[in-house]
Amino acid sequence: MRNFVEGVPWGVVRIEPVGSSGNIPQIDPLRSPVVADDQCVVAAVVHPDISPVTISVLGEGDANRGIPVFDGHMDTPHHAVVIADLVGDDFIHTIPVPGGRTRVRIFMDDPREAQHIEIRFA
Repeated sequence: MRNFVEGVPWGVVRIEPVGSSGNIPQIDPLRSPVVADDQCVVAAVVHPDISPVTISVLGEGDANRGIPVFDGHMDTPHHAVVIADLVGDDFIHTIPVPGGRTRVRIFMDDPREAQHIEIRFA
């Protein structure tokens, strides 16, 4: 498991394949904590004025500790994804993943105001 603690500007975490140049889906956290298209997943988390957010990237043997909020797929031709703030100015982490079509699952401690988000790639 890898953990990052970040103040997340705009309260939005972005996950997309390395090299993606697609549009970032617009999120309305009052409707759903996560929105996605074929190339990008965005998740609403607590605003940095309230608390930093712990982002955990889970391995295959790690247990889920949160509420499931997303289960989908994205194309990952470069065998890596980027986890970043909305525009990638404040933090960006590159994570190796299986190439081809990668399953993405997201779990949150509180889908209304997540302070801990867990991401699993397979």
